[in-house]
Amino acid sequence: MDTTAIEEWRPVTIEPFHEFYEVSDLGRIRSTDRECPGRMWPVRGRILKPGDIGNGYLVVNLCADGFHRTKLVHRIVALAFIPNPDGFPEVNHKDLVKANNTIRNLEWSTHAANIAHADAAGVMKVCSRKIFSADIPAIIALRSNGLINREIADIYGVATNTISGITRKHRHGHLP
Repeated sequence: MDTTAIEEWRPVTIEPFHEFYEVSDLGRIRSTDRECPGRMWPVRGRILKPGDIGNGYLVVNLCADGFHRTKLVHRIVALAFIPNPDGFPEVNHKDLVKANNTIRNLEWSTHAANIAHADAAGVMKVCSRKIFSADIPAIIALRSNGLINREIADIYGVATNTISGITRKHRHGHLP
């Protein structure tokens, strides 16, 4: 008796890519066979090779009708396979392995629940203090003097993206 599971494929549910790409329950994305204007023969579909964006999450580049987008693989899988009746905005990796995008490993979640899950597993750096307005000029000066965001974050006991937001003026941009 063969107990091998058959991979299930569904159209990607993101417009305008639904006609050109499919996603599997194992977390793989493939392009479909299609006719392209100006070409003598059809384009053969293929499994896309995802890229890592540097934090462990996998992405694929999708293009259709002149639209080019980079999309997170786990979100594509969740949108196609996992019901979201509560309208949760985030997808949580149950085993905390960001490259494991099978439907058994994904669930819709709130931001708070996603953070709590990572914190309980000990994989998230919990900030020990807040940044105050008086800290901003010193942080910007440290960055100007060559320190990288991680070094500054360690000094202030906050996450690296907090420092990054400050130095790019996405946070506290109203300050001089």
